[in-house]
Amino acid sequence: MDRDRFAKELEVSKTMDNNCIEDILVRSIESNLGDGNPRGHRNLIICQEELSELTKEISKELRGERK
Repeated sequence: MDRDRFAKELEVSKTMDNNCIEDILVRSIESNLGDGNPRGHRNLIICQEELSELTKEISKELRGERK
């Protein structure tokens, strides 16, 4: 990823108001990938899976099982 581009676009996002951000979120959740499921539904499943993996690794660390 181009760090300069990322930083520049991050600055732009700071100027967005809450209504603009909410609109973007709603449109991305409700958009469809052609498989009958909203994109947001798929993203929520992926997020849930990733958080589950993180929880598992944190538990291992707390039990002293990580090398």
